[in-house]
Amino acid sequence: STDTGTLYMYLQRSVNGSWTDVNSWSTSGTEDLGISENYYVSSGYYYRVHVIAYVFTSGTLVEIATQNSNSVYYCNYSVAPTL
Repeated sequence: STDTGTLYMYLQRSVNGSWTDVNSWSTSGTEDLGISENYYVSSGYYYRVHVIAYVFTSGTLVEIATQNSNSVYYCNYSVAPTL
């Protein structure tokens, strides 16, 4: 049997208390999977990464795993606040 995996990574922003997707990436394969991306975000929000991994054996789904990163607040201090 052959094990394969599909990994989905979602960059999420907290808006009014709910996490909404800003962008997403995915990859598939039979070896260790990883995703590394850069993305410019808007200042003044909390962000996190949400990951879902699917594992298949001979084409049959056998496992689903999810993980959230810690949330991070991004503020661009080079932008002067308007008073």
